[in-house]
Amino acid sequence: MISSITAPLFPQDAVEIIFPTKSPTSPDHLALCLRVLENLPLSIICHPERAFHEDKSPFGYYAHCLEERTRALIEAINGPAKALWAFTGGFGCVEIVERLEALNFKPSSFPKVLIGYSDITHLHALWAKWGWPSLHGPNLGNTDVTRPPETTIPININASLHDTLAYLLAPGTSLSYTLEWLNVDKSLIPASPLSAPIYGGNATLVKEMDNTSTALCLKNNFLFLEESPECPKRMNRVFTSLLRTGAFDQLAGLIFGYIPDDNLQPLPEVFTIFLRDHLSQASFPILFSPDFGHGLKNDPLPLGVTATLSFKKDQWHLDIPKNFGNPSL
Repeated sequence: MISSITAPLFPQDAVEIIFPTKSPTSPDHLALCLRVLENLPLSIICHPERAFHEDKSPFGYYAHCLEERTRALIEAINGPAKALWAFTGGFGCVEIVERLEALNFKPSSFPKVLIGYSDITHLHALWAKWGWPSLHGPNLGNTDVTRPPETTIPININASLHDTLAYLLAPGTSLSYTLEWLNVDKSLIPASPLSAPIYGGNATLVKEMDNTSTALCLKNNFLFLEESPECPKRMNRVFTSLLRTGAFDQLAGLIFGYIPDDNLQPLPEVFTIFLRDHLSQASFPILFSPDFGHGLKNDPLPLGVTATLSFKKDQWHLDIPKNFGNPSL
């Protein structure tokens, strides 16, 4: 059951920056983010000493060794922050999840909102297992105002830090998105709006969770999938593998986010081919938005929150209320 959190954050609430994956680009990059956050009505908790230990990690990549990254996340979960915001994605979260399972770790009773995307999908699934809500949205170190100045990769270049915080902070704020319809079949238009929680994230990682303790419960729910830059053949293989796991059985709806190729261009043919070959008889609406995931934008998308999907004026609309969490599961 998802815990009800009608107001996830209030002014001066604590938000902790977490580093479960790779290090920030540089100390200057982290310092830039902290300067931006100084102007926000929040209390920021950050431990820079945990962020730059690639030399102590496998492959010279992670922010720290597995033991230290696991310990840091446990302390953050048990600490005073009401929200945990991942600094970046990459690789590393699944190892932490496995270690927490090996330790038989049980979270505190008060839910902490998790914010992030990409590799953070593994933590989103863990949060879902615990019945905690989370927010699929830009990682803190890669928004429109916190990107490292030296980067030339346009992924999330227009991902709004303000929009993410507005949903978390502003009283009464709800989200409403217009989605493109991919399987145009008028018989799929429901007589009344569809309501269900949204689960998912990075498609490859959702596939990897099958037959694990954090496999997502998707029956009668909305499944959301996005992906980092990938070639069409491999992306088609991911979708087909998900099909074989039963991920598309009995969905309320399927929502695709942005999925770019290796040159960061969209891959519309992947949807066309997969739907034609494997989901042509799907009984649920299949929708798309370029504004979630590894595109230019990465709008906030609450996970574990009951959303409403309706068809109005020849368009599908996704509406998500302010109530961050709903005891409907």
